[in-house]
Amino acid sequence: ADGTSWTVGGAIGGMQTYDLAYGAGLYVAVGNLGQLYTSPTAVTWTSRTSSFDSGISSVAYGAGVFVATGESGKIATSPDGITWTQQTSPFLGTENVTRVLFDGGKFVALAQASGSISKIATSPDGITWTLVASLSHPGSNGTGLAFDGQLYVLIAGTYIYASDDGANWTLAPTPLASTGTTNLVAAGGLFLATGYTGSTGSLFTSPGLTYDLATQFVTPVVPSEPGLSTYIKA
Repeated sequence: ADGTSWTVGGAIGGMQTYDLAYGAGLYVAVGNLGQLYTSPTAVTWTSRTSSFDSGISSVAYGAGVFVATGESGKIATSPDGITWTQQTSPFLGTENVTRVLFDGGKFVALAQASGSISKIATSPDGITWTLVASLSHPGSNGTGLAFDGQLYVLIAGTYIYASDDGANWTLAPTPLASTGTTNLVAAGGLFLATGYTGSTGSLFTSPGLTYDLATQFVTPVVPSEPGLSTYIKA
């Protein structure tokens, strides 16, 4: 309820959870092996048939529909989080659709095409998708995608891209200091990127809305623990 005190809920069938979304009074959790669970309370979870036969990487809710994305370029939708339908994907079967978000008007999906290329596709309803961009970031995987109400930001290793429409992207001249960035979220007027440097968890922030591509994400003073993995979800 406050982000400080936590209650342990029921186990989710041994699933390695990759992402979580909330909409229409329901939580949807997705993970490896095509597993998908739902819960109205986030305490007791029910397994659902997902229509995926491999890992589900991300899930989002918007425009009255859940959208889930995953390995083999797959995208599926559900009006209630329970019954899922695979949609025609703009991505290849060799690509992992690692992130999907809803910006208030459309869905935006990020796929890892190779170790150096990320692809971006958009959809007004989660059903009809259009491939809009292909970004190069040699030696890094595209893992983070966020929207703060005005600006989209994408991270891939030390690379940072920004876009005001989700289709046209600009590479920031100053990279992140960490090669192990894993996730990105926009919250509280900031973009927050998580990752690791060596075996130490790292957190980077940058002002949202007035984000300047020439300004590097900065590292706040936070406790670090050896071997710590950091995750942020808002």
